[in-house]
Parts: sequence; structure tokens; C-alpha cells
Amino acid sequence: DGIQHKLYETDLYYADTIEGKTFLYTKDEVYEIPESLSGIEQRLKGNQFVRISKNCLINIDYLSKVEPYSNHRLLAHMKNGEKLIVGRTYIPELKNIVKKGR
Repeated sequence: DGIQHKLYETDLYYADTIEGKTFLYTKDEVYEIPESLSGIEQRLKGNQFVRISKNCLINIDYLSKVEPYSNHRLLAHMKNGEKLIVGRTYIPELKNIVKKGR
């Protein structure tokens, strides 16, 4: 919409890239940003964020649970009701960060 918004990393539930566009999701809003998902990941490195697929990064503070999903993947349930698929190659890192952070 051309309006700039100030967002805090503590407000971010997850970031996702769809068709080359990157979006940030908060509890109730979605914002498109010009930065790549890799750029966001670098800025948030060392915080409560973890990549769960090649196009998605989540804030584990807003992760309510994970459960098995098809093809050896996991389904991540976020506290805002969203459900996101965790790719097989990203499961070990997610488990490691959740173990450290909780």
C-alpha cells in the first residue's frame, strides 16, 4: 500500500516467500517487504527464529506445537492459528533450537 510500518522482531510470527515476494506475518497483519528471506534470516540470526523450509522462517516463541505430517515432515502450529509445513531437512535444526530455547 506504499505505507511504511515499523515492526519489532518480537511481533513477528513468521516470514514467508511466495512467488519471489517476501511477507512478514504478525498476529493479525501481513506485510510485504522488499528484502529477501535470506536477508531477514541474517538479521534475525541468534534470536528465536529458525528456518523450517526453503521459503519460511518462524519465531519459535509463537510455536504452540508440532506434529507428524506426511512424507516425514512436521506440521508446525503457530499461536495465531496458522499451520506451516516443516521440511525434512529443517527438522533437526528446529528440534535443536526448540530444545535450547525452552
